[in-house]
Amino acid sequence: MLMTKRFAYIAALLCLLASCAGIDCPLNNTVQSHWSFYSQGKPISVSDSIYVFAKVNGADSLVINRLYNATDMEFPLSYYNDVDTFRIEFHQPDGKGGAIVMAETILISKDNLEHFNSPECGVWHEHRVKDLRSTTHVIDSIQTVRLKIDTNEQENFRIHFK
Repeated sequence: MLMTKRFAYIAALLCLLASCAGIDCPLNNTVQSHWSFYSQGKPISVSDSIYVFAKVNGADSLVINRLYNATDMEFPLSYYNDVDTFRIEFHQPDGKGGAIVMAETILISKDNLEHFNSPECGVWHEHRVKDLRSTTHVIDSIQTVRLKIDTNEQENFRIHFK
């Protein structure tokens, strides 16, 4: 009888320890929009220096500082705004130590989706794109590849240049 009680206690203790195996938090909970560059339907590398600014409370905030020789870029969207405004500047050397600046404005209309896993993992915001518009000085069009912007690090948009 005493042996059976000890066995029951040990079995209960092992079950209790096994139930606390750990928390399944994702390694990456950073949500970034992913943009690829295309020309004439083919992926390209942009040799110009690229700067991306987000409009935050009426002021420009630098999101990407001098991306160079890039085939793609990524940057976050706001958590709470329904529409985000970005200005992308392409700085092309003019041969005299300066640069020719060409700029595009992109507006992204979206739904913001809170994602909660557990108190230990915290909250992050994913997005579902509803609409995307841009100016067309350098950009011919922007193709939406994937409407959901989440932690999967997949291509969301393709910028097609003229």
